[in-house]
Amino acid sequence: MKSALYGLVGATRTRLLIAGTLLSAIIAVNPSVAAEESESSDEAPGLTVETNAGKVRGQLEDESVRVFKGIPFAAPPVGDLRWSEPRPAESWNGVRDATEFGADCMQPAGGIGSSQAEKSEDCLYLNIWSVERDEPQPVMVWIHGGGFSFGSGANEGYDGTEFAKSGVVLVTINYRLGLAGFFAHPGLSEESEMGISGNQGIHDQLAALIWVQENIAAFGGDPNNVTIFGESAGSMSVCYLIATPLSKGLFQKAIGQSGGCFNKHPTLDDPLENPEQTRGELAGGGHAAGVVMAQALGATGEGIEAIEELREMDWGALVVAHQQSGVSLSWRSIYVDGYLFPDQMGNLLGADGGNPVPSLVGSNTDEGTWLYAGIPERSMEDWKTSVRENTERDAEKFIELYMEDARKSTKTASQQMISDVVFAWEMRKWAQLITQRGSDAYMYVFSHAPFFPGLGPERPMGAYHAGEIAFVFNNRSETNWNEDDHMVADLMHAYWVNFAKTGSPNGNGLPTWPVYDADLDNALEINANPETIKGWRKAKLDGWESIVEY
Repeated sequence: MKSALYGLVGATRTRLLIAGTLLSAIIAVNPSVAAEESESSDEAPGLTVETNAGKVRGQLEDESVRVFKGIPFAAPPVGDLRWSEPRPAESWNGVRDATEFGADCMQPAGGIGSSQAEKSEDCLYLNIWSVERDEPQPVMVWIHGGGFSFGSGANEGYDGTEFAKSGVVLVTINYRLGLAGFFAHPGLSEESEMGISGNQGIHDQLAALIWVQENIAAFGGDPNNVTIFGESAGSMSVCYLIATPLSKGLFQKAIGQSGGCFNKHPTLDDPLENPEQTRGELAGGGHAAGVVMAQALGATGEGIEAIEELREMDWGALVVAHQQSGVSLSWRSIYVDGYLFPDQMGNLLGADGGNPVPSLVGSNTDEGTWLYAGIPERSMEDWKTSVRENTERDAEKFIELYMEDARKSTKTASQQMISDVVFAWEMRKWAQLITQRGSDAYMYVFSHAPFFPGLGPERPMGAYHAGEIAFVFNNRSETNWNEDDHMVADLMHAYWVNFAKTGSPNGNGLPTWPVYDADLDNALEINANPETIKGWRKAKLDGWESIVEY
């Protein structure tokens, strides 16, 4: 039976909201909730909105955009709720101030994609941008990237002003990261009525989407027209959300920017790849990795006793212990747990599972120039040796496929190899699986080179990883933009908005973007002169298709 232990899922939603109301009477009041105010009679209309947990008051920005920041979509995952599935947000009296962002989720200092907000375990907040209109507006929910270790929905690059002006209600969310968000352990699974643990960050994303279904109409959004979108780990999250059967009915469309989920994932009960491992990145099964991690953090007990020990530790002490241990969870510690993910993602979407909604997906031509900048230039022979050591089979085929790139630069060839399998192959597989299930897919290749801070006007990074985000959000606060930059921003933003509204990016006099056809392997190349291309990097991606397990 689904119970409150799992939280905001399926048939338990109503009961859990009631439970959440009762829970608020016995849990200490969140300091950010304590500062309540009475309603003001002279505020602009539409700035005080009632949610199922209480009223919130936002502020008007840019003359017409209503902005609501720091709205809790789940209870703080602290104390006994550390590493638990999300619970309903506590209710409050009066009107909650929603003019300041909530805390970012705990992450290493100086992480890419974070915001200026404080860092805290109490971090499950979302933010909304909308313009008051007569009819319900389509909703877009942005899931930030950052390798499941960094990032924030409050990052200034995700400002939703332009989306709101374009007729969309834009929502950004936080979700637990790193050790807080992807820690599995036998003790956690033992206390869960579902018998699962780990994947907490994905559960948080589901909780936010359930909150959107139950509350977004009050902010002018249409809960029956929701698009989820994200970049890098955020795009991977979108992929996981269309794969899990628990997401049905929570959204109608999906956009993935440079991140898929179709490589084979470990289960909770798989062994570690190196069973004797006590240091370094722990790759393999969730329970085995969790046991090693718990011991490294100082837990002496087993099972639930180990979890109780860790919950008694201040998070700061856990961080110090984590840093000193020399042990880390894999950055991709998402597990096939039999419930959230009953099977491998490719199997779920390739058969009759998951939520195969219309999808707009793609990657950038030069993902690796920034992301893998640390790869060294090697001699040709050293490069070949590296390929042979890091490719389980068909090494000679890959040497041949990337030889032309390697003759110019072995560093570039190595960057491109990783980019192809991590990004380009994943996004093509996504488009293929979605079309196999009968939904439309639109694939893009972003080739416009954005300005990169500190590198001057030449733009040597090309179309680097995450470089498209400012154009999608039409964020004109970016400096050093030229005429082509503004043109590409107008183009991408319009395509994304059209897709959210109708399920097709086309319209408004934009260059036609054909539906993906696996036989044609077609994509729209996005730059200042967009055009349809066919078979982009096909030989290389077909090569990866023959060896990637999914």
